[in-house]
Amino acid sequence: MKNNRKIFILPAVLILLVIAGFLSESLYNGTYEYRLRTGRFNRMIKAREKVMYDCIEGIKEEYKTGGRADKSSIYRISRLAQRNNITLLAYVNDTLDYWSDNGLDVPETWDERTFAENPGYISNGWFLVRQVSEDSLRIAGLIRLMTDYGIENDILRNGFLKVYRLPAGTQFSVPEASPYKISDSQGNYLFSLVFPRVKSKTPFIILPLLVWLALLIFIIYTTLYIARILATRGRNIQAVLFCFFVFSVTYLVFLLSGKPSTVYQTGLFSPYRFTAGKMIPSEGHLIILGLLLSALFLVFRRYLPVKVPAKDRLFKSQIILFFLLLPASVMILLWHNLFSYLILNSSINFETYRILKLSFYSIAGFTAMGLLFLAPFFYLVRISEAYAYLSFKSVTPAIMLSSFPIFAGMLTGLPLMLPAVLLYLALCAGLFYAARGKSITFNIIVFFSVIMGLYSVALITILSENRITENIKTQSVAYSTEVDPQAEYLLLDMWPGLSSDSLLRKMMDVGFFETDDLERISNYLYGAYFNGYWENYTINIVLCNQYDPLRIGSGNEVYEDCFSFFEGRIEKLGHPVTGTGFYLIDNQKGRPNYLGTLYFETTKKITTALFIELYRDINVMHVGYSELLTDRRLKGYSWNEEYSMAKYINGEIVFRTGEFSFHRTDEGYVDPASDYHIIKTNGYKLVVYRNGNVSVVIGRPALSAIDIVISFAYLFAFIFLFSGFVHFIIRRPSFENLRNLNFRQKLQVSFIGVLLFSFIIVGILVAALITRQYQDRHYETVREKLNSVFIELDNNISAEKEIEYGWKNSSWSSMNELLIRISNIFNTDINLYSPEGNLISTSRPEIYYRNLSGRRMDNTALANLSGSILSEYYQKEKIGTLEYISAYMPIYNTENKLLAYLNLPYFRLQNQLAREISNVIVTVINFTLLLIVIAMSLAVIISNRLTLPLRMLSRGLASVELGKKSEHLEYSGTDEIGELVRQYNRMVDELDESARKLANSEREYAWREMARQVAHEIKNPLTPMKLNVQQLLKSWKDNVPGFEKKLERFCMNQIEYINNLSSIAGEFSSFAKMPGNNPTEVDLQEQLKINLELFKNSANISFRCSWPHGKKILIFADRDHLNSVFSNLIQNAIQAIPPGQEGLIKIGIELKDDKVIVSVADNGTGIPEELRMKMFTPNFTTKSSGTGLGLSIAKRYVEMANGRIWFESETGKGSIFYIEYPLLRAI
Repeated sequence: MKNNRKIFILPAVLILLVIAGFLSESLYNGTYEYRLRTGRFNRMIKAREKVMYDCIEGIKEEYKTGGRADKSSIYRISRLAQRNNITLLAYVNDTLDYWSDNGLDVPETWDERTFAENPGYISNGWFLVRQVSEDSLRIAGLIRLMTDYGIENDILRNGFLKVYRLPAGTQFSVPEASPYKISDSQGNYLFSLVFPRVKSKTPFIILPLLVWLALLIFIIYTTLYIARILATRGRNIQAVLFCFFVFSVTYLVFLLSGKPSTVYQTGLFSPYRFTAGKMIPSEGHLIILGLLLSALFLVFRRYLPVKVPAKDRLFKSQIILFFLLLPASVMILLWHNLFSYLILNSSINFETYRILKLSFYSIAGFTAMGLLFLAPFFYLVRISEAYAYLSFKSVTPAIMLSSFPIFAGMLTGLPLMLPAVLLYLALCAGLFYAARGKSITFNIIVFFSVIMGLYSVALITILSENRITENIKTQSVAYSTEVDPQAEYLLLDMWPGLSSDSLLRKMMDVGFFETDDLERISNYLYGAYFNGYWENYTINIVLCNQYDPLRIGSGNEVYEDCFSFFEGRIEKLGHPVTGTGFYLIDNQKGRPNYLGTLYFETTKKITTALFIELYRDINVMHVGYSELLTDRRLKGYSWNEEYSMAKYINGEIVFRTGEFSFHRTDEGYVDPASDYHIIKTNGYKLVVYRNGNVSVVIGRPALSAIDIVISFAYLFAFIFLFSGFVHFIIRRPSFENLRNLNFRQKLQVSFIGVLLFSFIIVGILVAALITRQYQDRHYETVREKLNSVFIELDNNISAEKEIEYGWKNSSWSSMNELLIRISNIFNTDINLYSPEGNLISTSRPEIYYRNLSGRRMDNTALANLSGSILSEYYQKEKIGTLEYISAYMPIYNTENKLLAYLNLPYFRLQNQLAREISNVIVTVINFTLLLIVIAMSLAVIISNRLTLPLRMLSRGLASVELGKKSEHLEYSGTDEIGELVRQYNRMVDELDESARKLANSEREYAWREMARQVAHEIKNPLTPMKLNVQQLLKSWKDNVPGFEKKLERFCMNQIEYINNLSSIAGEFSSFAKMPGNNPTEVDLQEQLKINLELFKNSANISFRCSWPHGKKILIFADRDHLNSVFSNLIQNAIQAIPPGQEGLIKIGIELKDDKVIVSVADNGTGIPEELRMKMFTPNFTTKSSGTGLGLSIAKRYVEMANGRIWFESETGKGSIFYIEYPLLRAI
């Protein structure tokens, strides 16, 4: 009835989940999310408006009370404004007097146009603008809505601020372009939000994803449930075929329909990271395929019958086993190739020792391969259980021969077949060993976690190394030529702005170029365009008119037309850089050389030209922009900072980068016989490529043994947890079982728990302390650099009366030149601010040209240094999401007058600090995990050793049995366990003595009772025999007619009585002897069938059997005893049915944990209540015939097999007898 109800409920739930999936998807794709986000954005804007007005009023009050605002007194207002992304500006007499932050560049004097638009674009973003004027004081409040830096990367994010929680790509429109309107606190319309047409991934996608995931799990559950119902009805093949059909249709519908659309929007189902053809187009498909295949083979493992030859047909068993193992070998081969393909042809990192490089997709990949591996695993479990009766020696030939497909793969050149062969052999060996019941679940999980961990670490390590090496080879080819891919990408990105630059066009609108023109234009180009990565190049800028002569020799005698010279070079050696006006100059010198041309027509109709030559002639390459200045689109072209590289031309090094110390010549690297080869030296792995007279050497840190050990630790931990989770899902143990742990398990859990907690705490503390040390060292480095830069700068400018914008002296043509030189010496960025806080000069002008920061000093630092006795000041500042240390120090001249404020914004090496701290944290995590794995292993070993005497004592106590000789335990220790052992040995001796006395007493009582019972049984037929003899004698004396017939009848009766007495004597003799117990491995089901055959023709009796089909249920018992027990119970059931009644006897077998229960039920008269206590008493019977020993003997036989027997009875309805045996295994 329960199953019938469930069959109706499951389709209803399935339909509800499908409807819920489409509804949640419709809700996600609809406008509800946008309306919700719009409402929240409106509330946030109104709240920030209130904060802004409060801050403005606070500033007004400060100016009123102080006449001129004291910057230190409004620090609290500044911090409040910054927390709410509000910028406050105060102008006194139209001159900027106060700014709450320097995140944007604002005019020095009040400009009505700057603050007129609302919302308005200022410097690097869009703001809501509010103005308040009072007398000579003007205050502007700016609520930042969006950022627009011109570049975007992990640090700089364009678009609405993250705090507003609007989807990426959201824009706004002042004209009403959508129903999502934004208004101010007065209800005035401001703008409308324009959400992206293609809905981006937001947290709202979680609901439909969860519903679709629940639907998939429910489909799998329902399919498995129906398969179980089919199997209980004996339709095992149909159950497997049904699952195969449902799972195939499910996967194909998902694959071909492209639905649900929300699922395909996730990165997991993007082919960008991984694809293996049309059938497995993404990593997400791989996971779903793994789920369905593992569920299918779980059904196979449970229900598919495997026919096993007779046990005496060894050779036939081995042949069949060989053919059954072949599919497993092929599945392992396919799984291995798929895993290899995933590692080699995806953009996912699987090297677990690089823990911070792992991502969600790495875990997803491991999970997918784990699920797929369950298919051959479940298949092998089924086969190993079916053939568990074979010895390990017998199955070894079949296992070895069945690995032929994997060996064949090795011969055909498939990658890394040896680990696959070893994995297959170890898997088969472990499963066949476990199938013989010689290991517990925990040990099995640990064993398979170890072999899978070893296999995985070998495969991932080798293939990842090969993939990286191939990538480096590709890079080495690119760097061996004169092409610079990163430079060409920058030129392509730069060209639209450079070619349409109106300011540059204006500067080029001259009739004749002066020296100052060249300097001004060069400085402008360096600052606006050619900075950062272009520090790796020598930049030569030439300005000329169409017919200007150009000196190209060392003397003054050679002149040539300027345009013709450069155009001739381009025509002869140039290759255009697509999409730009730059050309690659192929001068065969092995160094990148680019030439760019821009032509301008002046107002006087004269053509002027700007020629920009870029030539990389440095020996040490500055690799790329800092992360702050690198656009996201350029990330794929950037250099991996873990690598080192050297380039040689004609054997001489021309440039290098990285930490590895390269030779000055390539003699130690180049192999004349090969273009490519690999060298391992000084902890580095070098890939050497030779291309003519050019050699490129790219090195990276070599993989160490500790890296491999740590990788194994991570993989072991993951596989162990994954295996435990799968076992938990399949077995579904109750929490009651989890609470009822034995002492050894409790000890292990305690050890592991304490060690796990201790190592985690220690790891966290060590990581925190080391991080703190790195940060302190970082601060100390900044302090040292600040003092060094101060000394160097003070030597150059201390004699000045004041420092203004455009400063220069006899030694330096500009302040920028001086700062850049000092910056290169001390490897730090430098800013110089005026006493009023305005930027005078900087070594990193691109920060300000790109409007990444304002040109004013941080207001908090200015407040702390101006008018105070502080000689230096440190604080943390931010650009985008990059937080860095900023150090300030005032510079005074020889007259003790404040010249400027020196500022070191230490973001150039901020990434280095982050990498160092990350490396430390990774190292701590790696070693903590390694120690945890080692500690857990030691905890298991130590707990086993500690509990070994207890287990010995437990076995000894369990072996104590009345009537059997118990052996003493040997233990040499003098601890508490030793005392227990001694008490046990003493108890055993006393128990043996007591058992001997009890046996004698019981023997005497038994024989007395037996004599009484025998006398009673013999006395019963003697009385009628005596009467019959007396009657016969009287008839003889009385010559009664027909005496011969009476004599004949008398003899027959006497013979019957004598036979009865003989039977009684024989039965009691059997009871006294009790034949010996010879237990063997017996198929319980088969023996029950044999006994049923003896009674199947009983009149008016029908039998109904219920037991698992397609399974062999094996127990350890005496075969003859089993036949006697079953025969006695079935015969008793038949005899308990009254004459004339249609008899029904139900026989069932039920598997319950590690037990098997046989039930024999009849519909007879039942057993009266007063007689039930005597049913297993010898010589007691409720029948008119028999000795009454059958059930007593049956009870003895069952107990000999470590079983038990009991019954349930209801008067008038019948009885049920139960027999419980320990289950050896079911296959």
